[in-house]
Amino acid sequence: MKLFERKKVFVIGGSGGIGAELSCLLAANGAETYIQGRNKVKLQKLKERIESNYKTSVKIFSCDFEKINFSDINKLEFYDELCDADILCVCYGPFLQKSIDEMSIEEWESTTLLNYALPGFFVTSVLKNMKSKMWGRILLFGGTGTSFRNEYRTNIAYAGAKTGLGVLVQSVASCYSKYGITCNAILPGFT
Repeated sequence: MKLFERKKVFVIGGSGGIGAELSCLLAANGAETYIQGRNKVKLQKLKERIESNYKTSVKIFSCDFEKINFSDINKLEFYDELCDADILCVCYGPFLQKSIDEMSIEEWESTTLLNYALPGFFVTSVLKNMKSKMWGRILLFGGTGTSFRNEYRTNIAYAGAKTGLGVLVQSVASCYSKYGITCNAILPGFT
């Protein structure tokens, strides 16, 4: 039996980079794999790569979170599939590099919503199902140097939101471990 056989995994931000490689690794280990990404072409190529190499089917969903109304997230075509996930991986978070005095209110809002509130809502969305199964795995990706408070000159909104993910991870890990749910963060360097 493979490590994640009979487990449903949903990867947010899986069309390229770390998300694509994580999707491949999970599929190779038997997970029923669902992948969201922005780039339809990359998603299709990744689907073909996984299905060819690991002889498993993959469901893909193209969605650009920067172009949808945030209050409609739970109406997206893949939302029900996401809520039913045993494993949630959020490898998503648009980077914005601007000095503090150049930031607009729209940039503050979108950067914090997409890098903190969106992953938080996805975590909220999977917890009910995971609690009922008494098992779940949540993996969130932060940013370079965001494991503690720090000063930043040109990416304050992004770094602040990614630092906040640490609070989310600790809170979920502490409150939901009794249900067999783990929550971890990976804070990669520049990739």
